[in-house]
Amino acid sequence: MAKLKMKTTFSILTLMLLIGCSSLNNGLTKERIVFKKDHVGHRTTYSIYIPDFTNRQHEKLLSFGGHGHGFEIIYSDSSTIYYTNDHGMVTPNHKNYETINWKGYNIFEGEKDTILNGQQPDGRYWKEIRQGEDYFGYLNVAKQDKDLFDRALKTLKK
Repeated sequence: MAKLKMKTTFSILTLMLLIGCSSLNNGLTKERIVFKKDHVGHRTTYSIYIPDFTNRQHEKLLSFGGHGHGFEIIYSDSSTIYYTNDHGMVTPNHKNYETINWKGYNIFEGEKDTILNGQQPDGRYWKEIRQGEDYFGYLNVAKQDKDLFDRALKTLKK
């Protein structure tokens, strides 16, 4: 009887864990981004759960060469989620720094983790996170979609 009770408790806990994990990504769908060896010198794969909109198409753009590589996932309403490690180019949010009166990253400070966010002049939202040499974020996001994009940024894996 004790074994049956233990199995039942374990089954219930497992089910609760699975339901909890799946609800974390509710409204998001997994996207894999692969850079081939001839693009960046070695095969590199990223995964991120991106907002899943039934009424919007999205396209994935890869960039490489110069000082690094990155990707942008652009939706048909122009909302965009991105990643880059290219320090030779400005990030997609560079113009949005002005909305918070920020001048940009100081090259003499070295790597400094930073989180920036604000509202664009058109009322949409933007966010950029710098972790070490990685920059990722979103722009052109409507208020009702902001939570989905914030959750998506937390799922980026290298």
